[in-house]
Amino acid sequence: MFKEEEEQLQNLKKDYDSVPIPLALLDEAVFHGFSRAKKQKKIKRKQSWTFAASLAALLLLTVVSAFIRISPAFASYITSIPGMEMAVEMIRGDKGMMSAVENGYIQKINLSEEHSGLRITLNSIMADRGRMVVFVTLKNTGAHQYISLNRLELKTLDGEQIKVSAGLPMTDFQKGKSVTTTIEMGYENPLPAKRLVLSLEAEDVDPSREKRVRIPGVFTYSFSLSPKMSQNKPKIYHLDKTVSIDHQKVTVKEVSVSPMRTSVHLLFDPKNIKKIFHIEDVRLVDEKGEVWSGIDNGISAVYPNENEQIVYLQSNYFKKPKKLYLQFNKTRALDKDELMVVYDPSSGKILKAPRDHKIIGMEQKPGELTMDIKSESRIISGSSTVLNADQINIGKDGMGMSYSDTDKKLAVTYYIDQKKLVPGPLTIHLDDYPAYIHGSVKLELK
Repeated sequence: MFKEEEEQLQNLKKDYDSVPIPLALLDEAVFHGFSRAKKQKKIKRKQSWTFAASLAALLLLTVVSAFIRISPAFASYITSIPGMEMAVEMIRGDKGMMSAVENGYIQKINLSEEHSGLRITLNSIMADRGRMVVFVTLKNTGAHQYISLNRLELKTLDGEQIKVSAGLPMTDFQKGKSVTTTIEMGYENPLPAKRLVLSLEAEDVDPSREKRVRIPGVFTYSFSLSPKMSQNKPKIYHLDKTVSIDHQKVTVKEVSVSPMRTSVHLLFDPKNIKKIFHIEDVRLVDEKGEVWSGIDNGISAVYPNENEQIVYLQSNYFKKPKKLYLQFNKTRALDKDELMVVYDPSSGKILKAPRDHKIIGMEQKPGELTMDIKSESRIISGSSTVLNADQINIGKDGMGMSYSDTDKKLAVTYYIDQKKLVPGPLTIHLDDYPAYIHGSVKLELK
């Protein structure tokens, strides 16, 4: 791979992996929405990074992994499980996950079910008291092209429901090919020491017509996890310290370090004049300068509410540093009186926008509203809140994004319900925006 291409992939992967996800979006509707963004036609003037970034990140991991050393025990384990060789590429860049594997936080499952030409195999599972990552292989034995997984449930064998937030993939493959990917789950309480039952369903997705057809059958798997996966308690650092970034107050409530990831609980002062979207570079640093940064693959952050954020970092659970610090410097934020963008489709004019003039154009087409933004960032997050002239939300789940390196321009596409469109202006409530504030925060944990 040429140096320039590799750098582009690295930048893209970094941006894509840093997208935070509002907690309320971690359900079936949102992952349907994300899937829609993956299906933008190639004949459009730009490709959707929502789909392209996934491929680029996977390619980058494959290249980079060749330079990362792994222990003989880990190498022996992954070669013993079909499908794990590819799955491990998804965690090689995460020092915490690698360390968790080497300390036994992974278990071989190797259970398969097949319905209507789709075989789903649970290869193995990594889990701790708050997070589970399931490595799965999907094999297309029928005529499927795009598959969306949904309706995931986790129960005990005796029927006790376990409340989880799940990240479910959408898979693109040709007949006869296999794809290895991950399902990620989060839960507030430790898993019960009982046999578990995981069930999920799948849909065929028509990318051109956005038609979904349920694949008959429920994929069901029963397994028990090693007790150690729920035994080790997290290391919790209670801080309740308030810091200021460009006069915006942020309270670091606590830092919780578990075997598979670190959670940083942040509160934003409702009296801040700026809306804080996302703190980009939260990290742990020890006395030697070793850094544990954001999660490369998986959920990087969630928002319980508009003034609260939980950022997920790589874990240093199995390390014993003498000193440990929490640091961050760069934050996406915008004045609260600039959070609305108003656009008149009939005249093509932007009636209201942030004062930095980064929004350089908008266009409304059937089922879509696209906003062009001058930006150094290739990815922003957010939901699809688009109000018509009657102040009714006509936005659909998910967003499409594309980026031009030449023009440094980010195109964000909101999907709208064309039937609810009425004459008059459209209003977008910004849930993210490439405006930044800077500061230097360093808090001692130990």
